[in-house]
Amino acid sequence: MKETINPTECAIIELVQQKTSNELSRRVPCIDVLDYRRLAYLLIETRRAAYKASGIPHTLISVLHEFNVQKCDTYYEWRLKWFRLLPEHIKRHVR
Repeated sequence: MKETINPTECAIIELVQQKTSNELSRRVPCIDVLDYRRLAYLLIETRRAAYKASGIPHTLISVLHEFNVQKCDTYYEWRLKWFRLLPEHIKRHVR
């Protein structure tokens, strides 16, 4: 089976490419440092919040599997570090 990127991954790639290109066109560019673990956590919580807001039941385990995160321990470590960074409208759904 040939792996391809999905539409969500493509949208993220396009957004990062556009933002990076915009910064590089500036006299003094400011390129964001990205922590892939933190980004994964923020995306997981965003997806969980969207499911809850839509009334679609999904377990934490099922959402972690959507992101290929196998260990709940990993998720809980991330949550301890980065839950405070979530926007309030996301926190409201994933408390």
